[in-house]
Amino acid sequence: MNPTFTWFTIGSEETKRGVCCGSGSQPKKQVIDIMGALTQDRSVFLHWLNKVYTKDTVVSLGGELKCEGEGRPPSNFRSKDKELNENVVHNLLVLIMKTKSTEKQSAIFVNTIPRNKRLLSFNIGESGSMKVRVDPKFTLYTEEYITKTLHEFLRKFGIGTEQLLKIRESCKGAKYNTYLVDMISFLYQIVNVKTEGGKYFEKEFRIPVIYREHGNPSEIYMNRGTDTSTGYEFMVPKEESIENIYIDFVEAISEYDNPVKRAIRHYVNTHYVHRWTDFDVNDTDDAFTILMILYAYRCKPERLTKNEDRIVKSIEEQMEFWFDQL
Repeated sequence: MNPTFTWFTIGSEETKRGVCCGSGSQPKKQVIDIMGALTQDRSVFLHWLNKVYTKDTVVSLGGELKCEGEGRPPSNFRSKDKELNENVVHNLLVLIMKTKSTEKQSAIFVNTIPRNKRLLSFNIGESGSMKVRVDPKFTLYTEEYITKTLHEFLRKFGIGTEQLLKIRESCKGAKYNTYLVDMISFLYQIVNVKTEGGKYFEKEFRIPVIYREHGNPSEIYMNRGTDTSTGYEFMVPKEESIENIYIDFVEAISEYDNPVKRAIRHYVNTHYVHRWTDFDVNDTDDAFTILMILYAYRCKPERLTKNEDRIVKSIEEQMEFWFDQL
């Protein structure tokens, strides 16, 4: 599988029904979803950001917020390549600062959880099967049930032993392990559709700071602040939300339609997501996240609307390059 950084759009730019200026419609809410190291050329990214950003844009970050002294920044906030790393650090800072370009800071959501809090992990074995490890605290489902459900989900997209052996190499750097955390991150994006955000998120004030030591790559840390006068407001997952989001994960990949799949469809139908993604860069969770979204539409018992048909077609067309490698 070819490691690929790219923008991937989810949803459609068409307006949704509502009341706006007497026209009977209103623009869909835009989301900038950063789920990979933002390696794009700095001038290209800035031009793009100025073109698409509005005061109502929501920023979604797929990386744990770390202060200086708490370990290296997450992999989505840095790059092993020194030149590309400068792009990543600079672009991330520019994006965060953009949220204060209007009178009120626009929303920044952190849609990931620390590794030591993750309840499921997966290994793609030499036989081309996925083995699930379940944290003892997560007692609702057995390893056998989750493994069976995951394999059935993948088979719906023609992914069996032969294809998993190819996908496996994307996880070689992690000894063929993955948390599939991008799938968890997307489910955190949609929780406001199902319930009040306060059940899942809490505020933290952070000050982004770039550190440059002589001869070492730049690093961006999110040091703690007290308010928005000097820092930025981030919405971060509450620890008590983690079990619920993993329950949602199992429901999202299960065979039948359910409230989680309906929430995915509603979120995608009413939002336009600009997702910076890193297909097969040390992991396979980006691709599996897109499959999870498609699955929500495939499991809909009613006929898809014309808008939903367009959304699905757009996603499938963008995924052709990935399926062509299997």
